[in-house]
Amino acid sequence: MFGYNEYPLEDVFFGFGRAFAIVSIYFLYACLREYIIVRIKNANRRNYLSLIANQIVLIFIIYIIIPFFAATFELITDDFFYTVYVLFLTPTLLIYLTNTYWIFPGSDTRPWLNVRTISMIVLFTFIYTFFFNWLPRHSFSMPLWLAIWAVQLFVVTPITWLLYQQRKDKILQLRGTESALVKSKADLQFLRSQINPHFLFNALNTLYGTAMIDGSQRTAEGIQKLGDMMRFMLYDNHQDFIPMSSEISYLKNYISLQKLRIQQSSDINIKEEINEMNCNHAIAPMLLIPFVENAFKHGIDLNKKSWIRIKMECDKSSIRFEVRNSVHLVQNNDPEREHSGIGLENVRERLHLFYPNRFKLHFGSDGKEFIATLELQPNH
Repeated sequence: MFGYNEYPLEDVFFGFGRAFAIVSIYFLYACLREYIIVRIKNANRRNYLSLIANQIVLIFIIYIIIPFFAATFELITDDFFYTVYVLFLTPTLLIYLTNTYWIFPGSDTRPWLNVRTISMIVLFTFIYTFFFNWLPRHSFSMPLWLAIWAVQLFVVTPITWLLYQQRKDKILQLRGTESALVKSKADLQFLRSQINPHFLFNALNTLYGTAMIDGSQRTAEGIQKLGDMMRFMLYDNHQDFIPMSSEISYLKNYISLQKLRIQQSSDINIKEEINEMNCNHAIAPMLLIPFVENAFKHGIDLNKKSWIRIKMECDKSSIRFEVRNSVHLVQNNDPEREHSGIGLENVRERLHLFYPNRFKLHFGSDGKEFIATLELQPNH
């Protein structure tokens, strides 16, 4: 494999270059694989991404090794082979990887009936075929390019679909396991962020102070709201989807308790416009509360003028939720603020899991206010 040396004493380094090249390729593969795994080690879908990284890197290393060996050991000397290799096999490989690990898993059981999926397949076959048609010393041939594109679209793509069907259960099972893990992690983080000593301490102290001021009625209402919230977290939180009315009820209870905590400050204004009309959808539990939680934690300063605006409206097919709050450069010593909550980025991850391609999430600050907007299509 490394060549035969009839005079080993005269040329002791015969074959060294080839051996070094082979070792270098293996070393490159190992480094690239480890680099990709390190980059994704903190991702919530770590196992699934690691599997993809291993397979993609291995495929590309094999793809690189084949022409390298053929040229190094002069197994194939015809330039036509290498031309076809780059012109046809490269887009074929890219189409296989794109379809298998991205397009097909994100589509329904019949991708040829899905306009979005068909558009993506046509687009990527066009891009891959067009890009690799520009080869050195080979002129652009429109008929050749169209022929290759047709083969990629009408032959290679159906073959990748058949190959995907053979491995679909394993791929989707792993993706489902990772999805369940992300959901459990998000639910646990949220539960910890809500049932924590700071939150309960503040809530109970507020209820005690209210009882001292005006009797037991408001205290009873506050305790009832707190009990409803805890009941929601213990029972409804474990379901995949709940009625929108339950989510809204939890949201209102949370806002009411926060208002009790800050009611003595005249510089703080909380305004909510939650229109429950047409909100008959099912929704993933605790999907909206992080927006409000974030607003109270980062938009309220007990020593400065602060405000929060909460608005929600529904129609038969969508939900629009918007939270605006004031921005303060200097945070106060409110102990609840020290707990970070699950964060809006974690909300984005849950949205990708439960509502892929059916939501728009935007949030950011213009220096004067922080705005978070969610547009959701809860129904398939």
